[in-house]
Amino acid sequence: MADAAQAVMEAWRRRGLAGTVELNSNQVPATVPVGILCLEFLVHAWDFAIATGSQVIASEPVSEYVLAVAGKVITPATRNSAGFAAPAAVGSFAPVLDRLIAFTGRQPTAGHVSAT
Repeated sequence: MADAAQAVMEAWRRRGLAGTVELNSNQVPATVPVGILCLEFLVHAWDFAIATGSQVIASEPVSEYVLAVAGKVITPATRNSAGFAAPAAVGSFAPVLDRLIAFTGRQPTAGHVSAT
């Protein structure tokens, strides 16, 4: 999984974030699919960590960025069709990664460590 993620990141690094790309037959800023990939990578890394008893280390700034992307990508209109359950309850003072995981409809647990 990490090798596949690394290959994708290298491809985007070579391409750069300038301009637009095609996504679902629409031209969108290149930053849009990169943000979606960040969401996919971090949330599924958390899923994998929970399943294997491992931990995810994600900095607060990365978690904040991905939570902001999630808020734009996972809308009430698209939540169900995109495969996301309703947001789980979590306190407003919970770590950012917990808030991200809860926003995606997962129940946060001790499956992560937030680095500073």
